[in-house]
Amino acid sequence: MSKQYSMKQYTFSSVLAPWIEQFIAEKRSLKYQYNTESKMLARFDKYLVSEQYDRSSLTKEIIEKYTAKTPYESVRNHKARYQIIQQFSKYLCRLGVETYVSPLIFKGNKSENFVPYIFSDREIAAILWQVDHYPYVYKCPHRHLVVPLLLRML
Repeated sequence: MSKQYSMKQYTFSSVLAPWIEQFIAEKRSLKYQYNTESKMLARFDKYLVSEQYDRSSLTKEIIEKYTAKTPYESVRNHKARYQIIQQFSKYLCRLGVETYVSPLIFKGNKSENFVPYIFSDREIAAILWQVDHYPYVYKCPHRHLVVPLLLRML
């Protein structure tokens, strides 16, 4: 049984509104729900209106200004905002509209403040001792055997 999702509709009013609507329609015709992305494009459309942007293509300046990372924005949100504009720019190019396409600047999914933790030999020994002494539970009769095996494999 599949769930039915509602497609959220937004009103676009910038000079690029017809292309934004066509872009969203194309994505949805490929069976993408495209609600979050539509909302992001609606914000971009409002931004273009607020900037009184009247060109029928995207310039490097407007893209860089809009996609600049804000101080309160997480890396993940910034990446999503950047990528949706990049996809829209590529769509315009496919239609023959001369537009700027941002280069790929995000590599991988690592957060910029991620610091890996490396366990010491003593910590590993303590973890393995704990799982080796895992109690037998009748509702899950093999857990005391499987958990130590999985941790050793890791």
